[in-house]
Amino acid sequence: MPHTCPGELCAALRRARVVLCDLFRTLASVEDANPPGAPTPAQTLGLQVEPLASAWAAAWQATTDDRVLGRIATAYDVLAIPARLAAPHLPEAVIAAAVATRQQRFDNALMRVRPEVLTALAALRRGGWRLGLVSNADYMDIHAWGRSPLRDCFDVAAFSCEVGVAKPDAGLYLAACNALGVSPEACLYVGDGGNDELRAAAALGMTPVQLTGILTRYFPELVEAQRAGVRLRIATLGELAACVASGARPPA
Repeated sequence: MPHTCPGELCAALRRARVVLCDLFRTLASVEDANPPGAPTPAQTLGLQVEPLASAWAAAWQATTDDRVLGRIATAYDVLAIPARLAAPHLPEAVIAAAVATRQQRFDNALMRVRPEVLTALAALRRGGWRLGLVSNADYMDIHAWGRSPLRDCFDVAAFSCEVGVAKPDAGLYLAACNALGVSPEACLYVGDGGNDELRAAAALGMTPVQLTGILTRYFPELVEAQRAGVRLRIATLGELAACVASGARPPA
């Protein structure tokens, strides 16, 4: 599917009062922010060989809801709890080292944001749109949010671990809308499409836009798989900023 023509994209932006964005694989990613070939948690924990590899994968999957919904309430325990489930006798020093390694990768993702992303977000705010962030994230993922250059770009940030509900559940989107004082119909939603987020945004009456840049670089097989019937597609956030430069403004 080709990317959306500028006229159609700009028309959609002009109909919106608010732009809501996903975070990881949309605005930032561990792949962009870290050198390639970094060890996986399984490798740093020494759980990469069967049967320990399967035990680790099962433990990580089993704790997904607890992590993303904030029931695991510290960044350290996000990794430490599944590690102990997979291998109860792992030395504490090994767990601590694995936590530190993974934490640094996610901190880098929030700190080393591509300049063109920040420029585009700034252009949207100058153009008159309010900006909200809607992200499925655990406490390790957002550990560095307070120091991230992205933080000051947004009027509102709704993280699943803080709100207690995760996409595609409507509650996370509505938390951002309520904080901004707008209806879902007033929102343009931008995301890579993970967690069925674009379909869910459309069901609420938002205008969904798939942003493909990070997926194309690192996960090209997901571009079509995560499109979920969405009509509007862009490669970079700069395409929305170009609409602002051409004179697009939100409704009066």
